[in-house]
Amino acid sequence: MFKYIFLKGWLFVTGFPIVKRWAIISLIILPLHALFSSAAVAQTRTPNDVMADLSNATSESAMIYKHGGMSGLVAKSQSCYEDINKYRFYCIYIDIAAREIDDRVRTAHPRLPPNEYFSDDNFLPRAQRIFDKASVSAKDQKEYIAGVKSIIANDKTIAAIKLPGS
Repeated sequence: MFKYIFLKGWLFVTGFPIVKRWAIISLIILPLHALFSSAAVAQTRTPNDVMADLSNATSESAMIYKHGGMSGLVAKSQSCYEDINKYRFYCIYIDIAAREIDDRVRTAHPRLPPNEYFSDDNFLPRAQRIFDKASVSAKDQKEYIAGVKSIIANDKTIAAIKLPGS
């Protein structure tokens, strides 16, 4: 059972299961600043909506990788950021899932170079556009990205990806 706690303008979720002896005690899910769009009509995202988005982005990334490799993930990310008003944080989830996949591939094959599209130098400016629209501070951005990375890194869909040569 998840427990939701509001602290310093962020929504924390506790109650994640223990994964490989580490308990995810709390995780930043959604900046409250992003609960409302810049449009006149409020768009509310519940914690369950955000968790579903994370799960969907991770599953979609795994499927894209299976059928299109890293180039397929680059294409998905590019198309997502073309309409950030529609996809918003989902684009960040796709990027982080793709980077996790890329890290797993490079762990299995250390001689492969990292995919530069998903490097911090390229990812952070893309994500910045979304954070700016949501008025998220630099400090909160780092915490948010770290929280999302934690969820995605422990996702069973990512762990189950069959890597080349394995």
